[in-house]
Amino acid sequence: MPNMNVGGINPVRGRPVDAPAALPNSPRDGARPIRPSWPVALVTAVALFVVGCSANAADGVDERSLGAGSVASPEPNPGGVSGTGFTAITAGDNHTCGLRSSGEIVCWGRNDSGQASPYFGAFHSVSAGGDQTCGLRPSGEAECWGYDMADTPFSGVFMAVSSKNSGDIWFACGLRPSGKVECWRGVGETSFSDRRQPETFKTVPSGAFAEIVVSRTQVCGLRPTGIAVCWPSHRSERNPPPAGELAALSAGSKRTCGLRPSGEAVCWNSGLGFNQDAPPSPPPGEFTAIAAGGAHTCGLRPGGEAVCWGSDGYGQASPPPGEFTEIAAGSAHTCGLRPNGEAACWGSNEYGQASVPS
Repeated sequence: MPNMNVGGINPVRGRPVDAPAALPNSPRDGARPIRPSWPVALVTAVALFVVGCSANAADGVDERSLGAGSVASPEPNPGGVSGTGFTAITAGDNHTCGLRSSGEIVCWGRNDSGQASPYFGAFHSVSAGGDQTCGLRPSGEAECWGYDMADTPFSGVFMAVSSKNSGDIWFACGLRPSGKVECWRGVGETSFSDRRQPETFKTVPSGAFAEIVVSRTQVCGLRPTGIAVCWPSHRSERNPPPAGELAALSAGSKRTCGLRPSGEAVCWNSGLGFNQDAPPSPPPGEFTAIAAGGAHTCGLRPGGEAVCWGSDGYGQASPPPGEFTEIAAGSAHTCGLRPNGEAACWGSNEYGQASVPS
């Protein structure tokens, strides 16, 4: 991959995009089945796990494609609302984005911060955070949009980016090709509403990581050996991950979950001061993918069946039957990807986040 300056991102939409060069096929943000040789796959995969960059063009011209907007649909979606032609799916708090086979990103749901208004052009992967979304171009360049976005303060290529906003504080962490993790804070006005908050997320443990995920209270990384390491975000408290080897990680609003190499699912609270009650125990048995949401979690069985547990007030933990190849969990909604590229969403539909465009 050629050396690129990701730090000086030009947020103007519709500019020419470099032709695909050296990025292999890889998992996107939605949880996909893990492979037995996971350490090599995770280290070499190019994935974009969440969010983080700039929302407004430097010249004041906004050339973003039109998002679905803040659609008021207070009734929960029981499942079955779907769209076709997707190769990846990702869920933010109250919005959802899918990647078309053409490389186009399509988003729907809440859009008050521009999180559902993606850039034009082809992308290799997409990842939605709280009120932000990021995409990775085929050339390896990252472009982001939504709440409190600012150009990535580090130049060079990131293999993965994950971010979250906790109240008025937004921060992100990126994974370098070398496995090094670098974290930064949003620079919008709201990000500095409480300057007393310690920026502990920047105190990254040394050594290489194969995966990185960000929750509201902590950052967790997976070593190439399968050992999970977590450190607090802007708080001093955090819950340590379980001992032993993990094959994948997923961070929700209140919890972080992982998969053992055997397929066993494990979950723990993201912070000592944040919902101290232990999260519901995952169902026994083997999972090939896991996605942590607001107060619910979903996983995929080896046959592609979606199984969810936790809060189900909007039907977010009641998936429709059938096979899925990928699953993504939002605050109170869930989406899955069928083998034929059809996306299906269920749960809260207050902003249209569960109504997949055709």
